Amino acid sequence: MSSNSDSLTRTKHPRVPAVLEDTLTCQICYDYFQPPILQCSKGHSLCTACYRRLPRPNPHPLCALCQAPIQGEIRNYALEGVLEKVFVACRWENCDLTVSLADRRVHEMECKHRPQVPCYFAALGDCDWAGDAQSLPQHLSKVHNITELTRLSLFRYLWNPPIAQIWRYRYRLLRLQDSSAVYILEHFYSSEFQKAAFLVRALGPDYRRKYRISLRDRDSCRAEMESVTPLLGDLTIAEMMHKEDARILVASVTSLTSLCFNYEDGQRYFSLHIQFL
Repeated sequence: MSSNSDSLTRTKHPRVPAVLEDTLTCQICYDYFQPPILQCSKGHSLCTACYRRLPRPNPHPLCALCQAPIQGEIRNYALEGVLEKVFVACRWENCDLTVSLADRRVHEMECKHRPQVPCYFAALGDCDWAGDAQSLPQHLSKVHNITELTRLSLFRYLWNPPIAQIWRYRYRLLRLQDSSAVYILEHFYSSEFQKAAFLVRALGPDYRRKYRISLRDRDSCRAEMESVTPLLGDLTIAEMMHKEDARILVASVTSLTSLCFNYEDGQRYFSLHIQFL
């Protein structure tokens, strides 16, 4: 894992004054707001990207926080004005610039220090590809035959339990039908710690989204976690396991084995569910 870990440029999470942290954070994607900021009839603010993902059972989308209709694109100009006055460091290592929160997203997309993302298989010495994060899914699919599954919001997988003495790392591509956004499901098993970890990554800040991941036997949920999709270029899943990061779901090989059931093909599996919220 060391080669993959060392090849990633570390990111710095931009910080704002603590008193403004909640005010300037979207409560749907949990990232800082980016203009234009919209609001519902009860005053809840949200990112434009989050607004586009809201359910529309009626002509108007419903606020994810209070279910009030959002009638038209009502801008929160006051909050947008605050974003222009709060400055943070660029998230990319080796960039010393500070930019306003209003301009942060544009700068970080164009910053010359923005890292290239290596292929997951670089850790095995099997691939030297590196490129933009948005190009990684296509590379994984075409070159490494990583399967892609398209669903509205719920993804289900049957996976074999890990073999206690054998390290493994698996990936799947999750495509959301309503937005065509692609996410990467990662599963890492450490034979050293006899534990497995699971998470889902976003390809960029515009695609970060809250989700729930759960481990199940044939009939019931046995362990679950809710988090917001971390980004490519963040800590590797192995590093997150070492740090006991709350953004990953961890299970021992013993507990995974206890979840397994016999399937119609004669193999034993546990069930993994990913629900985007």
